[in-house]
Amino acid sequence: MRKFFSRHIFLQCIKSNWKMWTIVTTILCALVLIMISIAPGVSERLATTDPDFDFNALRMVAEGAFSMHGGMIGVVFILVYLITVGNKLVAMEIDRGSLSFILNTPTTRKQIILTKAIFYYVSIIALILTIGIVSTIAGAVINIPFDLGRLWIMLLGLLMFTTAISGICFFASCWFNKSSLSLLVGAGVPLLFFLFSSLSAMPDLDWMRFLSINTLFDAIGVVNGESFIFQYIALFAIGAIMYTIGIIKFLKKDLPL
Repeated sequence: MRKFFSRHIFLQCIKSNWKMWTIVTTILCALVLIMISIAPGVSERLATTDPDFDFNALRMVAEGAFSMHGGMIGVVFILVYLITVGNKLVAMEIDRGSLSFILNTPTTRKQIILTKAIFYYVSIIALILTIGIVSTIAGAVINIPFDLGRLWIMLLGLLMFTTAISGICFFASCWFNKSSLSLLVGAGVPLLFFLFSSLSAMPDLDWMRFLSINTLFDAIGVVNGESFIFQYIALFAIGAIMYTIGIIKFLKKDLPL
């Protein structure tokens, strides 16, 4: 295990990024709590105009926070975390020269990059798990109809989506020695996906959905009971490939040390 993991680097990653993680996670949990708490009132108002429309707390969370064609404010905060931390883990350290100090110790390149990748992904899992736990507790405390099964399926989809996006960010951070170039790709590609996804809502531009991996995650579709197993597999595969290529590139490239 020591050949692939460095406890010191892992703790260093936590120290450097825990504030960003805490801020983003707190904002997302607060957002979800607000959505759940106002859902009963919104549901009552909608029932007077359209009694057949199935509106519930889960739909409120999906549309208000994680829908690609709705509020998606929660996705935006997650994206900020992925881009910022992904860039800091490798490219920024190379750019600043701080990585040279680590490489002058007995710590190997493999330990460095694999530990950083592990930290990055574990932090994402922890973020989404926290949202799920807070949502589950809130649904029980407020005592409102809340489909926990579909909630966790939606969060699994969110994890797969963030796996793909974080893979792109990590790949960019490993590929480039300049932080600016890493951000250009690591932030630019996901933003292009959001642009294509938004434009695809227009009737004449619906073909643009094929240019964006955002299409593979549909929070509203999960609420409606649709199955997304193949889309989730595709998102995970994209992320795994990007992480792998990034790690290989870091292990083989010349560093300005």
